[in-house]
This record gives sequence, structure tokens and C-alpha cells, in this order.
Amino acid sequence: MKDKDYFVLTTNVDHCFQKAGFDKSRLFYTQGDYGLFQCSKPCHRGTYDNEETVKKVVVSQGYCIEEGELTVPEGLT
Repeated sequence: MKDKDYFVLTTNVDHCFQKAGFDKSRLFYTQGDYGLFQCSKPCHRGTYDNEETVKKVVVSQGYCIEEGELTVPEGLT
């Protein structure tokens, strides 16, 4: 897609198009994208990658992320 003029309309919500290197300005997620946050008020069209924030929330709840895998500590199952 490097030298192509493209636009992607997708129902994927898993952030995979951006992870694969697609320009987010050329993507439209009809059902949103779980990998992005946006302003709670419609004051602008910007979106924000949420991976680090989500990881911090998960860890603050007692879960562990080791080598990219989510693990549930004993006692939380």
C-alpha cells in the first residue's frame, strides 16, 4: 500500500490496521477501535493510542503482564 492512494473502511475494532503500519488518517472504523481513546466531548477529531494507559489500569487491578501475556495472579481466579 506504500505507493497507493487508499482508504480503508473497516469493522475491525482491534487496532490491527494501525499496528500493521496503515496511516490512521486513511482509516475509518465503523464500530470504533479498542486501541484508541478519544475526547469524551466532541471538541476535536483527534484520537490517542491507549496501550500504555490500559496496561497501567490492568496492573493496578492486580493482574500481571509478562512477555506480552496477561496472567491472573493466584487468588484472583
